[in-house]
Amino acid sequence: SSTAEQQSSHAVSDETPTTTVGAAGHTVPQPSSRARRSQHKSSQVGSQDVSASALKPTTAPGAAGHVKRVTEQKSSTAEQQSLPHQTRQQQQGKVAETAPIPTSPIPQEEKAEPTSFRDFIERDARLLKELGLAELVRRRRETSDFASLENVDHPAYDLLRYYKRHGAPVKFSNDPWTKERIDSALQRGAHRSCFEHLDFLEEEFIDMIRKGQWIVLPAKDLSNTPFLRLSPPGVVPQLGRRPRWIVDYTWSGVNDDTLSLAPKEAMQFGHALDRILREILLADPRHGPVRLLKADLSDGFYRVHLNINDIAKLGVVFPTRPGAEQLVALPLVLPMGWKNSPPIFSALTETIADLANWRLAHSYPSPPHHLDDEAESIVPDNPLTGLPTIQEESDGEPHPLDEAAHAVPCPLQASRDREMTKTTTVGAAGDAVPEPNSRARRSQQKSSQVDSQGCSESDPEPTTATGA
Repeated sequence: SSTAEQQSSHAVSDETPTTTVGAAGHTVPQPSSRARRSQHKSSQVGSQDVSASALKPTTAPGAAGHVKRVTEQKSSTAEQQSLPHQTRQQQQGKVAETAPIPTSPIPQEEKAEPTSFRDFIERDARLLKELGLAELVRRRRETSDFASLENVDHPAYDLLRYYKRHGAPVKFSNDPWTKERIDSALQRGAHRSCFEHLDFLEEEFIDMIRKGQWIVLPAKDLSNTPFLRLSPPGVVPQLGRRPRWIVDYTWSGVNDDTLSLAPKEAMQFGHALDRILREILLADPRHGPVRLLKADLSDGFYRVHLNINDIAKLGVVFPTRPGAEQLVALPLVLPMGWKNSPPIFSALTETIADLANWRLAHSYPSPPHHLDDEAESIVPDNPLTGLPTIQEESDGEPHPLDEAAHAVPCPLQASRDREMTKTTTVGAAGDAVPEPNSRARRSQQKSSQVDSQGCSESDPEPTTATGA
């Protein structure tokens, strides 16, 4: 009877299967503690002296396989104990078969990647109802492009850390929009230029949705979203290029109501030409001609997140086809057209430039790059002539004929030494004044066509110069 009481008291704790999380994030049922003890006994390992490797959870093939294996383990355990075999087997088999097996269903949106614009909208609208806007944004938005700020010693450190942790804030100077004003913005809709490029806009937004930059949702699902404001978009045609879509945050009053919390001094607009001309003027001519490079960072503004609670403030009325439901696009990152996007982005790029210039000026050791060897193998051009620089190949060992070659006098060396030798005279202050050599004097004489000493141009004798 005491054995039966112990078994009944441990029935819940010993027979409840444990779970672990698999590589795909799904819950995997694990054998119970009694089943593991049965395995340890069969392998001649004591229950109080179990190795660490024996305690590692094993991965079950599935729910059916788990029930079958646990049932077999209970049967083998019953044979080793003194209670009747049939009673113990029925009791433990029933517990194993009726034990709940926790499962984690795969989210519907992860089963297949949407292919059409409408599929993306339906997927995100379903998640909006299940999770809410904040959790939907966390699932859709990719990891920030901010790197580690541990070694950043810069006045903008606190600002950059805030942008990294919380995103760029959107604050206004007036009260939130009323429901009537939101409905009025929906009724007005997008600029008429959008309806001429609906296919382009849908294709553009499919790409941005996949990158975690924007989401598009039905307007009726966002009717009760706090702080919602809506601005009209437009499309600007470009000659020889794809059209460019824009958002007119100025027409809706969003830009006028936005508080200027970004550092405007980070922007250098209007002074770029002066800075470039100054660098060209002060460049060292020994390094050759100045070369200019213009780089455009792809999706620059889209690399900085918005604060997750302020996303609805920069909403956009997405153009729809006749008879279709109204749609609203929400930016998850800094949008084009918002007044604070340029200074926030410039604060990042100017900080990067400051750190890079400081490291160059102080010979800061840079980490190795995987293309260093390939770069070193390229023979650079001479900056003055533009011709490839000839590098002398040497294995470090002297050639046996080097000494003999240096011992042979060059027939032109004597004349070259006489030509390049400079004479000096003593000036009025007692200082040595360097004299030009004969070649330099002949050049001066030719340019002036005057022979001050009455000598011909071919006269090799040096003349006497008067000191200052």
